[in-house]
Amino acid sequence: MSSYLDILKKLQLLEGVPEPIVVCTPGGQILAFNEKLLSDLRLLGKREEVLKGNVFDYLAERDLRRARADFEAAIRSGPIGGKVFSLKRGDGTEIAVETSVKLIKDKYATFVIIILRDVSERLKAEEAVREARDKLEATVQAIPDIMFEVDMEGRIYDYHSPTHGALYAPPDVFLGKKVGEILPAEATETIIKAIAQADRAGWHVGSSYVLDMSTGRRWFELSIQKKGRDKTNHDRFIVLVRDITKRKKAEEALRESEVKFRAAFDQTGAGMGMATLDGTLIEVNDAYCRMLGYERGEIIGKKTVAFTHPDDIATTMRTFEMLASLEKDTLQYEKRYIRKDGRQIFAFINVSTIHDADGKPAYVLAQIHDVTERKRLEDELRMHTEHLEELVKEKTKQLQDAQRLATIGETATMVGHDLRNPLQAIVNLIFIMDEMLDKAPPFPEKEDMQGIHRRIEQNANYMNKIVSDLTDFARPLVPNLTDVSVVEVVKDAMANIKIPVNIKTGLRIHEDLRAKIDPLMMIRVLTNLITNAVQAMPEGGCIEVGAFKRDGKLTLKVTDTGIGISEKVAEMLFIPLRSHKSKGMGMGLPVVKRMVEAHNGTITYSTAEGKGTTFIIGIPQESAV
Repeated sequence: MSSYLDILKKLQLLEGVPEPIVVCTPGGQILAFNEKLLSDLRLLGKREEVLKGNVFDYLAERDLRRARADFEAAIRSGPIGGKVFSLKRGDGTEIAVETSVKLIKDKYATFVIIILRDVSERLKAEEAVREARDKLEATVQAIPDIMFEVDMEGRIYDYHSPTHGALYAPPDVFLGKKVGEILPAEATETIIKAIAQADRAGWHVGSSYVLDMSTGRRWFELSIQKKGRDKTNHDRFIVLVRDITKRKKAEEALRESEVKFRAAFDQTGAGMGMATLDGTLIEVNDAYCRMLGYERGEIIGKKTVAFTHPDDIATTMRTFEMLASLEKDTLQYEKRYIRKDGRQIFAFINVSTIHDADGKPAYVLAQIHDVTERKRLEDELRMHTEHLEELVKEKTKQLQDAQRLATIGETATMVGHDLRNPLQAIVNLIFIMDEMLDKAPPFPEKEDMQGIHRRIEQNANYMNKIVSDLTDFARPLVPNLTDVSVVEVVKDAMANIKIPVNIKTGLRIHEDLRAKIDPLMMIRVLTNLITNAVQAMPEGGCIEVGAFKRDGKLTLKVTDTGIGISEKVAEMLFIPLRSHKSKGMGMGLPVVKRMVEAHNGTITYSTAEGKGTTFIIGIPQESAV
């Protein structure tokens, strides 16, 4: 037993050991440990609690089986070291430890000494190195370029290639040899110069060379990075060789395309312009400059709307919006430009979108044709066509009117001739009846007979007016111009009309106003207009006749407050035999118009339905005094 105590005393010397140490029984019961176990590993519990525990209580569940097997192996076969396990800490975290297990045995007791070493940081570092190595390996494998490791002389020590078909020669041919022994002289010279530049600057990018390979001619581009010295104190370089054949061919095709485009752009007779999506011009050809009268430098950088007619700016902007939004890819439209000299030109424009590599709209290309001359010819043709159509209509109407008026004239002559004699007989009989009734003694039916007599007289007068209108319309009108008092002419006209008591009349004429007119014709004119005014006011109203002379021109006005003239009636107001009234032949206003025009005058009117009408007669200077 004394030997057991001696061993425990010796174990106390373990406090000076820099690593955590645990002493336990072969069953794992903890007998002793140094402070490093608690301070460095931060295990759960106080010293007294740990001494009551078992080493396997502190192991992670996943490591228990392996730890027990290693523990038993150490007891059976001897010390075991280098094993890594996970221990549970007091705060719930885990820590990785590397263990060394050794059995101590004499005739009194058997002990197991376990030395623990915290390897958490080392494992993390190893994991980081492993991840970096894996990432580097994955990166290298993912690089589509060929990679070589060479020295200053171009000797090849290592390589990486995505496919063996990308190599100029098999690896067993070029490894250990200089590039000059493998590649043509021109390519070798390019590579050696690039290595020398990388040696001076630390890196080099951009040199290229061409090789004739079994798959055809191919272009390659170099990127070189100085790696450092090897064991023999010689510089090494990492050389990336990228196959740029597709890019070279694309560049060559692009150059050819640009040459063709430039030839088509510059040499075409039409104006050509290229603009950004907001309408800023970035290129124009000579034809475009000549069309607008500007130098190229005055156009580039300006927006196309700066040269556009103001009325066409909105259309131009809408065109660019549709192209930019992919609503349209091509458009055709016409617009006007304003030249530098201020002249306006017409242009037919064909615009299309130029897309970038992603298929998005990048630029707008426009082909502009000057169609000013064509527009001028079209306008002239249209004007001639319209004039011809109007001329045909006018001549047709004149012919129709002439035929119609001839027919009306013949009819009017016959009707006037046939009606004038019986009408005169009726008028005479009315006169005789009027005298007989006046002389007859009173009798019961006398008043009724006088009323009938008045109605017969009114209808006879109306019939006489119709005959007079027909006769006046049919016969040639040559006014007998006489210097007369305008007031007297108006009063004579009003004396011919029986004006109802519910209609008020007024004159706005200076008593001294005189004019050189045909008084009989003008009385007929005013009689017709005043009669129409009376008929337009069945419920009563006002009629005003005015006259004045200004700048040697006589103006007569007849105004009523009647029902006005509707649009439908206005269309046929001066057309013969087109009456809108319940009775009458529609000859009154056509006769008025003929008589006014016989004076070289004009007749117009203004009207408002429900408010009244004003007829205005103007007699020109040569017919007025």
